Amino acid sequence: MVAIDESSDDESLRDLGLLTVRSSKLEAELRDAFCALVGSKYAVVIAGGQAASWLIDQCQALVRANLEMSVAHKAAMTAALEECREANRQRNSLIHGVKYGGWPSGRVFTARSRKGTFEETVESWTAETLRAAVSCISAARFALHEAIGDSVSHEVRMMMYALHEETRARNRSIDRS
Repeated sequence: MVAIDESSDDESLRDLGLLTVRSSKLEAELRDAFCALVGSKYAVVIAGGQAASWLIDQCQALVRANLEMSVAHKAAMTAALEECREANRQRNSLIHGVKYGGWPSGRVFTARSRKGTFEETVESWTAETLRAAVSCISAARFALHEAIGDSVSHEVRMMMYALHEETRARNRSIDRS
């Protein structure tokens, strides 16, 4: 009988938790980018609740269609969005896959079903590859933040917060009435 090393489970769970936190920050950055690319305070209504893959697809379409963005800025945005796509792929495998772990090797295995097939895709994750996925997500978020910051004005970037601010101000004035 093989002894199960639960300390490797604890470390893997910590890393998966960190991956979850960083992933949520990446999704927030993708929503910000979508809203900035649309350039309307109402874009936040559409972006709310959308999956990262949807946001990536829409941002890519908006970058391709943008007539004001320079070729260099389009290239930077496209590269950053591709980084986001790869980071999101890794995140999906780790978050949505069924996890198996606790083996003496310290590896985590994920098994994911795929549309149209009964076969599962199994991936092996070591502590190092799990941490690399976390780093990939952080790097993608930073690249997107930099690319959108270079591509649109600060005013456009902050536009997504305008609807929140206007709603708060309206609610305060109603409360005083």
